[in-house]
Amino acid sequence: MSAPLNLASRPFRNTRLPRLLLGLAWLGVLALTVLQAVLVWRLLPAHTEPQWREARRLESQLATMAQRDKLARTEVDKDTLERWSALQELVDRRAFSWSRLFVVLEELAPPGVRVLSLAPRVQGGSVKLELEAEARSQPEALELLRALEARPEFEQVYPLSMDESAGGRRLRCTMLYQQATEEGQ
Repeated sequence: MSAPLNLASRPFRNTRLPRLLLGLAWLGVLALTVLQAVLVWRLLPAHTEPQWREARRLESQLATMAQRDKLARTEVDKDTLERWSALQELVDRRAFSWSRLFVVLEELAPPGVRVLSLAPRVQGGSVKLELEAEARSQPEALELLRALEARPEFEQVYPLSMDESAGGRRLRCTMLYQQATEEGQ
């Protein structure tokens, strides 16, 4: 048997596999380049601004919470706390509008009733009033209580006592007084 006859001017080389591998490598590099371009595009400031705003908001919220936590852990001695309470009470008393209260009481008091004393106590934005009045008769004293209950400025009107006095009936009652704001006056 004789050797196969080769009429080619050059020897045959099979380059199909190396070309296929080279093409796949180029395709992989192209895919990675496109992926990198997409990632860079997403990192541009126009696309990351909402995330930065959210991060800044969360950082400020965290700082606020840390500050609140620090204030919550602040311990104050008893003397300082008493001074602060006294100062707060003075400020609350200063903000109390006596003239507005007198106008309201003058409008609602029946003719046979006179107010003897008023004792306001300001507590956390609400004013608790203790009122002592003298009426000529029991129906007039009860009329004062009804008039107080009917006014929107007064809530939780409770009589404490009604005693006989030289001038008629002496009435003591307690109530919550809602001070009108500047807009409401």
